[in-house]
Amino acid sequence: ARFVETVLAAERSDVYAYRVDVTNVPGARAMLEEWRLTPAGTGTRVRWTFAADGTAPFRFVLDRARPGL
Repeated sequence: ARFVETVLAAERSDVYAYRVDVTNVPGARAMLEEWRLTPAGTGTRVRWTFAADGTAPFRFVLDRARPGL
């Protein structure tokens, strides 16, 4: 798949967010991802947020994939 993205937030060691402006993924109209990193004991907690919109078949596939994401 091909993606052209715009970075919306990039704060070192804290948050990284971007939106997909152009893609060749069939049925996709809009996608956004955010990654938040927070210290957790001796490691790091990662919180990933993903939002997408598209045609009915695209949304159907995303809905079925949700448990694996």
